Amino acid sequence: MAALDRFLPNYSNVLNDGYSWENHKITKAKVVAKCQAPIEKGLPELWTATAQRLENSEKVGDFKVT
Repeated sequence: MAALDRFLPNYSNVLNDGYSWENHKITKAKVVAKCQAPIEKGLPELWTATAQRLENSEKVGDFKVT
């Protein structure tokens, strides 16, 4: 299922304080662009939760590049 394929790496990054996002200079905008459509299409409620986690990650500085 595409929704879970896109969700799991994001969840991992949330749990590890954005480690891979930082190492690969990934922005929140890039995560949203790549992941929103498949997650929202397959599991809309999961996208809502993911978007909230991404917002929280941005607020605490997990995305070092803007």
